[in-house]
Amino acid sequence: MTRNRWALLLAAVSLVLNLTRIDVAPDIHGDEIMYYQAGTSVAREGRLAWLENVPVWVHPPLFFLTEAAVVTFLPEDVDIFHGIHVVRGVGAVFGALTTAALFLLVAGAFGVRAGIFAAGLFLLDPFVLRICRRIMLESQMQFFLVAGLLVVQRAGERLTWGRGAAAAVLFGLALLTKEIALFAAGSVFVHALLARSRALVLGSVAVLAGAVIVWSAYPVWAAATGQWEELRAAKWLGAE
Repeated sequence: MTRNRWALLLAAVSLVLNLTRIDVAPDIHGDEIMYYQAGTSVAREGRLAWLENVPVWVHPPLFFLTEAAVVTFLPEDVDIFHGIHVVRGVGAVFGALTTAALFLLVAGAFGVRAGIFAAGLFLLDPFVLRICRRIMLESQMQFFLVAGLLVVQRAGERLTWGRGAAAAVLFGLALLTKEIALFAAGSVFVHALLARSRALVLGSVAVLAGAVIVWSAYPVWAAATGQWEELRAAKWLGAE
């Protein structure tokens, strides 16, 4: 069986595991209520806010925009618990996509068996299952990170402008989901240093710079809408 078919099979297994009885377990986490409220606010009112209409600055907006795309199809009077159970499907899908990307990443480096083993560990890990079966930012963030690493890996020693741009966009989307992704994205630079390749070092710096440029759409938007001080206070002063 080809690697792509293995990736599809593993993604399907992951999706089934993530979706099975998702309306029953795990218990609803407090963060899910806030994140669902934020996605609903975007979908219904075109503004980013959560409980008691407090603006959301502690996290970037991408995950909430993804949520909003799903919430748009729900009735406005939908029960909050039913709505949360439906939107949990977002994490389930991203978990399946991450499983496929992780398989391809590891298989490309160590072979198909290693890829199956790594993907199996991922999709069966209890903590990963809890994350992917809830409304959590990490499910979306991890997919963009692994996909970005996959692009860089497939480029090999020659990171072309096209692949570099693709990796930068993927890492940038991860940052727009949760900024802590920068530490994982930075692994491409560490790898380049360990490889002692000047071309890879320069390429990785360009990729990370591009990712920051993609992320900068967030503070630019805040400044353009007169909300820079609120963003600055939340990000740099630790207050909302």
